[in-house]
Amino acid sequence: MEHTTVELEFESDSIDDNYRVIVAHSAFDEDTRDQKSLRDFHGVKIALPSSTNLWPDPQHVAWHREHKFCA
Repeated sequence: MEHTTVELEFESDSIDDNYRVIVAHSAFDEDTRDQKSLRDFHGVKIALPSSTNLWPDPQHVAWHREHKFCA
């Protein structure tokens, strides 16, 4: 199965093996009165294309969690 590349640029967020958002609560403070905080998305499944070959590659997502994500 071929997967597309997902860019996870921040060390404060990632996705788990079930494509749910992970947010490092200790990584930053966020004051957002007028919009939804990134922390509000913790545990929410990301929207995925209907074609599974366009889903993020699990190996790349796991690499990001292991090498970039600061829990």
